[in-house]
Amino acid sequence: LVYVGWDEWGFNSSPPYNTGGRLMIAPSPSGSRLNFGAAQEIAKTGIGFAQTITAMPEKGVGPNLALVADPKNDRIYAAFTDKTNGMRIRFARSGNRGKTWQAVTVSDNPSLSDQFSPAIAVDSDSNVKITYYDTVLSSTAEAVHVFMARSGKGDSFDTERVTTISSNDSRSNPLRDYTANLGDRTAAAMTDGDVLVAWTDTRLDSEDVFVSVVFDPDGESMTGSGKILSPAGAFPANPALTGKAEFGFDAKYRKHSSVPMGDTEFSFVAGKFKVKFKSTSYDQFVVAGATAQLKGSGKVNGDGSYTFLLTVIDGNQPGGGGVDRFRIKIVNSTTGVLVYDNTPGASANPQAITEGRIKIQNN
Repeated sequence: LVYVGWDEWGFNSSPPYNTGGRLMIAPSPSGSRLNFGAAQEIAKTGIGFAQTITAMPEKGVGPNLALVADPKNDRIYAAFTDKTNGMRIRFARSGNRGKTWQAVTVSDNPSLSDQFSPAIAVDSDSNVKITYYDTVLSSTAEAVHVFMARSGKGDSFDTERVTTISSNDSRSNPLRDYTANLGDRTAAAMTDGDVLVAWTDTRLDSEDVFVSVVFDPDGESMTGSGKILSPAGAFPANPALTGKAEFGFDAKYRKHSSVPMGDTEFSFVAGKFKVKFKSTSYDQFVVAGATAQLKGSGKVNGDGSYTFLLTVIDGNQPGGGGVDRFRIKIVNSTTGVLVYDNTPGASANPQAITEGRIKIQNN
């Protein structure tokens, strides 16, 4: 079978067509000629052609319907954007070749954030993966991260962050793409049980396409991004410096592997002084209840050899205390000199974050 889907963005609406619409699909039986049957409705939407949001000020956000067929279960899956409590990603499925559909919200964030530009893929075991942009970690709804949702039991989804550094194409970025902003969609494809994800990103002050392989985790995992207030004494080269610092990290074990994988980035910039750390490898990853600790190596400002120790607490876990906490200690591998520690002098106590989210998964 061949399926074609589209957006009737003028349905049940009037100029400027930014409130109504519906998503449609039509099947064509397999054979030498395409002969499409009657169109069926997937879902009605409230976006219309497009609605501008803070993160997409010129291009705006449309439903951006994405479809995938599951030959194992003879089902069709759809992902699209709709407006509820902010823009949200919706998932729909059909077991009768598109005649009827059931739809759910993938991740209903509690804040007035926006999710948009979905892509969808399905693996050989009928597990669905949906990638999308989300402003949930931005207090101004300007900066986005790429997230991925994995189908769970029933209609539930488990979400994880793919990117470690945010991307901003809002009006606060004078270098943004004034025509397309972040583009039409993310992209996702299955490869050997893992997910290949592609997206548009402006972290390098230009609009670039990034690609990442998201491994299927086996065991504990953690992910987080956000900000802390770097205290006096954290940067020994200039102990008086204080200010905001940004972090992003993820760690997990790939199936049938004892080596943790992921990426950790940390940035503290104050005037001419800067510490921009990026991991190159992980050595050890341990989870104990609400606390996780990660050891590895990396570079500072793109050079040198450094070790790091990352300790985080998931405030939503039992024993987490209701507050997400973060600590990173960076040491020069050659000299043994401490480069940065945001809780100097403490044994292990992490610092409460000021913005963002830390999530630890215990299996």
